[in-house]
Amino acid sequence: MVGGAIFLVWFIRSTRLPALATGTASHKTARIGLFLFAVVFFAAALGYFRLANYLANAALASAYLAIFFYAAAGVVAGLIFFALHIRPFSDLAIVRRHRPLLQRRLTRGVFFLALVT
Repeated sequence: MVGGAIFLVWFIRSTRLPALATGTASHKTARIGLFLFAVVFFAAALGYFRLANYLANAALASAYLAIFFYAAAGVVAGLIFFALHIRPFSDLAIVRRHRPLLQRRLTRGVFFLALVT
């Protein structure tokens, strides 16, 4: 947990990511994770080992699932891109006229579903 906390502090303070503003979702998520890692560290330091173990396992499992869903959403977004460029979808008039809009909306929908899941 200490290693994860150090990484999150680096991530929050990183100047290499100019697009990372204070109000973005990834910044807020990193702050929540940092708080959770600190709670786990102090719970273990105070002798609440079962609580610390439970919270640590939950935090890591949540992080693994988030990474999995993000990767799966990226794959589905790639499939949407290819589906809109090959037959039979590319022959549809609505796809020919509004391909970028359809791709953008469908991709946002997939990432939203991944977030909700």
